[in-house]
Amino acid sequence: EPAAVAEIVTRCARLPLSLVVVAAQAATRPALTLTSLAAQLRQRRGDLTAFRGGDEGTDVRAVFSWSYRRLSDDAARLFRLLGLHPGPDVGVAAAAALTGASPAATRRLLAELAEASLVTEAIIDRFSLHDLLRAYAAECAMDQEEADTRRAAQRRLLDYLLYSVQSCARVQYGEWQKLDLPPAGDDIPVERFGDPGAANVWFGAERRVLVASIGQAAATPGLEAYSWRLAFSLSLLMEAHAMWREAVTVARIALDAATRTADRVGCAHAEHSLGMAYSWLGRDDDALTHLARSRWTFAALGDRFNQARVCFGIGLVHDRRGADAEARDQSALALELYREIGDRRGQAIALGNIGWSMARMGDLEPALTHCRESLAIHQELGDVQGTAGSWDSLGLVHQRAGRLDDALTCYRAAVELWGQMENEFQRADTLTRLGDVHAAAGEDGAARSCWQRSLAILDGLEHADAEAVRGRLAPVPTPSENLT
Repeated sequence: EPAAVAEIVTRCARLPLSLVVVAAQAATRPALTLTSLAAQLRQRRGDLTAFRGGDEGTDVRAVFSWSYRRLSDDAARLFRLLGLHPGPDVGVAAAAALTGASPAATRRLLAELAEASLVTEAIIDRFSLHDLLRAYAAECAMDQEEADTRRAAQRRLLDYLLYSVQSCARVQYGEWQKLDLPPAGDDIPVERFGDPGAANVWFGAERRVLVASIGQAAATPGLEAYSWRLAFSLSLLMEAHAMWREAVTVARIALDAATRTADRVGCAHAEHSLGMAYSWLGRDDDALTHLARSRWTFAALGDRFNQARVCFGIGLVHDRRGADAEARDQSALALELYREIGDRRGQAIALGNIGWSMARMGDLEPALTHCRESLAIHQELGDVQGTAGSWDSLGLVHQRAGRLDDALTCYRAAVELWGQMENEFQRADTLTRLGDVHAAAGEDGAARSCWQRSLAILDGLEHADAEAVRGRLAPVPTPSENLT
């Protein structure tokens, strides 16, 4: 049973002692297959009782304690608090947030833990604990830290993640995902990013931690509000990185937590996040149901900014359904709301969306006016995401008007900006239209190149739009083939 053996070795953290204990269980129970034993270890993940031998020398918990007792007090405290981190690995800043110490001091303590073989530095400045060690650290935290101390450490970690993902989203999307939060405490080492590339590097390293932290916050009394705040802050980043199924999962968790705690604001945001996540997966009816609930709640709360944002989501669903007039009307509602509150970025997005819908409906001159105004505002605000969208919409207007050179210029500008932001789905979407323009101009080689690039992205994302692009690349049958 080689596959089962490999899994058992992994579940035992490759520790000889753990393997001896588990092998003894297999040897004394001949009817137990190794596949069954591996399944038991999988189900009891993090349960140290599965690795208890007959005396202290063969008890994994006791053996871990030998290394733990040799640590300095500060390193031992850090190890305990790492048991509260959702995993799978932890960065220096996140570890510092758990303890409230500086990142420099925390890095020295992590080096001490690594020297004691209690953590592993898999990549520079990111440390991991095997499930068994994480379970032991969590036991130590429960036994040796007061409940208030544990809660304070979890809150500092969640603050670090929330404020840092807000900073990440802000450098990507401006103030669009901003939450009304008090200033972060001095013991929270918030990440600051100078450009979208740096923000994406951080997000790539922390994305699994961020997703796991939403579930952990929802399950922790007093910390539930972090679940919807993190889900909201992550929504556009998850869309850009095609984390659509994870987005549904975390939005459901956030909505459940907000509902249990009677948090109306949280419910409105979570309904919005869930509706958008369903829309990305093409589940339009589910999307519209949750978006309608979200818009109603924001309207009841008097929150016109977020009410207008939900209008964009509803409009997006109509756009994907080909209901262009309904999509235009939703964007027009959003434009009216943003003009009432003086939000220029919202106005720019609404103008671009209206122009897009008008172009699809054939109203090309007013579409051109709306898209140009949208582009000008986005460029004035320095909004990379909005600028990319406006170039894309302008490209569609020129494409529909037969101005192919202008369409190529606009689409190329959009593709470059989507690439800078690592928004792969939008880049693929624009590349498809760019290929269509090349094809209309008789430039078959350039068209196929664009479609191939788009298809590679969409296949990687497992997106349904891949089939339409694949169809463009299929060879055109010759007259003789049509006859046969």
